Amino acid sequence: MTAQKAERLMNLTICLLVARNNIAKDRIRQAVEGYHGLTDEAFDRMFDRDKDELRVLGVPIEVGPVTRGFEDEVGYRIYRDKFELPEISLEADEAAVIGLAARVWQHARLASATWQGLRKLKAGGVDLDESAIAILEPQLVSAEPAFDAVLDAVTSRTPVGFDYRASSAVEHTTRSFEPWGIASWHGHW
Repeated sequence: MTAQKAERLMNLTICLLVARNNIAKDRIRQAVEGYHGLTDEAFDRMFDRDKDELRVLGVPIEVGPVTRGFEDEVGYRIYRDKFELPEISLEADEAAVIGLAARVWQHARLASATWQGLRKLKAGGVDLDESAIAILEPQLVSAEPAFDAVLDAVTSRTPVGFDYRASSAVEHTTRSFEPWGIASWHGHW
């Protein structure tokens, strides 16, 4: 997704989220950066694609009349109570499991993401008992030189290539594969 498209989708979401009433398409076209300067047909296609994409992402765009009692003009809106996530409340044992799971990965690339998630939970009011977590502290570490490259390929869904020489061949060939996940087998990744 391009930066322009991401910004347009974000602006559309904000526009529909702050609205007190349903907003007509022509007002949305004027208010949202990225819709300016388009022909009517191009705007209609882009707006329909943007609505579909936001809905796929879970944004509940509601459709209804702009003016009550007059069904001829359709408007759009996002109701805050349907869009926002509910309060997170975890039992002590659930919070301990999340904290323990975060401690499993000591690998530098994953540690920052897990600790960032824990900080967000703490900021949201979840009480993480660090002493209960420290009782059992499994660690998964990797000294494999290709671990980072394969992890990147898994998360970005891209193929990985490597040089290979069959026992019966003189020349090296390049092989490629698409990793779907990473697993440890008898201490090897």
